[in-house]
Amino acid sequence: MKPDESVWWLNYICFLARKWDTFVEYTGAEITTSDDGLWQPVTDDRIKAVMPLAPGVSWFYGERGLASADRPAFMICGTEDKLIDYQTECVYTYEHLGTTERFLVSFIGKKHMMVENSEQAARKNHFATAFFGYYLQDREEYATYFSEEFVK
Repeated sequence: MKPDESVWWLNYICFLARKWDTFVEYTGAEITTSDDGLWQPVTDDRIKAVMPLAPGVSWFYGERGLASADRPAFMICGTEDKLIDYQTECVYTYEHLGTTERFLVSFIGKKHMMVENSEQAARKNHFATAFFGYYLQDREEYATYFSEEFVK
């Protein structure tokens, strides 16, 4: 498995793997069958941008699958997340996304449920408003509010 995962995460995934046939049956052969080993694209032209919070399934897509992601993406992750490993999930996913319009904001010292804290939730909402305002409403002035300079 690339990237290497923790024992806890592998045990969790192995539990899900026991239900793989049910998942494939529900999803359908038109998506899960291919010549190149990748599932067929699951997308919708209405999706213009995405904002994964603590994404944790890089193993599911692998490098080739992540490289096929072509929508702007804004990720928020806590560096001390014990559920979703920061390096093997957040950083790895960010580095392998196919889109050049990708952003990662790291909440230093924060854990998985940081959004339960009102200050962290307000910051997340700020970034969501700026990012989606820019990409969905063409509010070009909003780019400033999720720029590297602003985050510094």
